[in-house]
Amino acid sequence: MQPEDGQLVRNVLSGDQEAFASLVSRHSTMVRAVIFSMIGANPSVDDLAQEAFLRSFKYLVSLSDQQNYGGWLCGITRRVCLDFLRSNRRPVVSLDEIQDAGADFAEPRDTELELKNDVHEAVLNMPADLRQVVLMRYVDRHSYQRMAELLGVSRATVSSRLMQAKKLLREKLGGKE
Repeated sequence: MQPEDGQLVRNVLSGDQEAFASLVSRHSTMVRAVIFSMIGANPSVDDLAQEAFLRSFKYLVSLSDQQNYGGWLCGITRRVCLDFLRSNRRPVVSLDEIQDAGADFAEPRDTELELKNDVHEAVLNMPADLRQVVLMRYVDRHSYQRMAELLGVSRATVSSRLMQAKKLLREKLGGKE
């Protein structure tokens, strides 16, 4: 049986490096989901995940509720992403520039691939809090209770955010099947 987060944190603070490796292994999927929910598919995902874990290691001694390592790490990961987004603001490109570049938007595509891309795009364009719960639920397969713990919100809030996200997806995808 795997030790709980609180025990692993205590072991890390006692100098057990293997315990930290266990925490990284246990929470890496969640960290990547948070990063993806905030910045989308980006080559910097691995670097940001590493930065989040490094910060958690550096400040582990300041963690007051050692059993809530996952939720605390989730907050660190969000701050790492916000720092990244602030330092990497994208320039605004007008639609005229894109059309002038010769982009052909009328090119026929495979329907299933098109739907998959439309869903992916719709999820990426959701507000961060909605995108996060969608990815945690449908990519990481977390329960509502686990998502609530990781995000530091109530189970009702998780449920509400998922309902909002589904409604938004229905609106954006409309009649696509």
